[in-house]
Amino acid sequence: MNIRVLFISLVLLLSSFASALTIKSNAPTTYTVVKGDTLWDISGMYLNEPWRWGEIWKSNPQIKNPHLIYPGDVISFQNGRLSITRSKGGMRHVKLSPEMKEVPIDLGIPVVSYNKIKSSLLHIKVITDAEVKALPYVIASENNRLIALQNQRVYINKPLKTGVTYDVYERGETHKAVRGAQNRKGKDRTVELGTEIIKVGEVVIERIDPSGETSTGIVKSLNRRGINPGNWLIEKPAAGVDFFFEPKPAPHGVAAEIINLPNAFQNASKRYTVLLDRGMDAGLERGHTLLIQSNEKYVNDPHTGEKVKLPSEALGTIMIYEVFDQTSLGLVMDAKDRIKLGNMAVTPFSGKYAK
Repeated sequence: MNIRVLFISLVLLLSSFASALTIKSNAPTTYTVVKGDTLWDISGMYLNEPWRWGEIWKSNPQIKNPHLIYPGDVISFQNGRLSITRSKGGMRHVKLSPEMKEVPIDLGIPVVSYNKIKSSLLHIKVITDAEVKALPYVIASENNRLIALQNQRVYINKPLKTGVTYDVYERGETHKAVRGAQNRKGKDRTVELGTEIIKVGEVVIERIDPSGETSTGIVKSLNRRGINPGNWLIEKPAAGVDFFFEPKPAPHGVAAEIINLPNAFQNASKRYTVLLDRGMDAGLERGHTLLIQSNEKYVNDPHTGEKVKLPSEALGTIMIYEVFDQTSLGLVMDAKDRIKLGNMAVTPFSGKYAK
């Protein structure tokens, strides 16, 4: 059996991090990884801040990928020292999505369980107006129906790849934000972040029409009630969203506002998706974790009558799973209270987070 023992001094940990990395008092002395475990769950057994799992290995350069943990591996924590005992071979075959076959790839365990959260994940993209205008779209359906249903034909305004499946999208909200300095007239400078497009189904291209200018497709599946003229098409990617990455704190100083709760009516909670007004422009990547703050509140001082600002409260944790140019989608990993539009998501321990 290949054994790699990692020695970590808690004193070294406490002195080397900007904020103390704390081990839970009830952390198990040993734990054997089993099929179905997730990196977030295991991190949460040992750390008060699960997104800091990678930091615990910083003084152990022989571990290049601390998120590559497999069923059968044994994690031990005794007398302030952590070790991992590797199983013989571990698990090396994983499924990236229900639509893919098992592949021999060294990914370890996922950061979260896809099966538990798949209903929370949204088929949403945020794209620019120029990108919207460049997309092919449905011009009509079979027998000129208002809505095309499964196994019915639709006609597309451009020649597309025969036999290829395309995701079909409808328009959602267009988002704007105030960014940077004021304009010349002294007004806030507003920028367009992009337009949401929401997946409504899938179409497989049957043929390119004789004119060579249009295509005919068959509705393969539906996410909503049907496909309408004007819906856009984007070639379906080879793989869906996967969660084989390491959770890590967002870059220093990120402060993003929750601008939409796509699968919630008014409030979001654990396993809900939120849309943030920051993306690649703020250096965000898949796996980045942010802490959610409550909105600012003011009260009147009972003696002076002056308005007093109350400190923000920590509401929960978001992990980014899809990133666009100026926006990103995050999954609520933990929630102590209701999460609302306008709540800020900030870099952990950036000075803006109220512990």
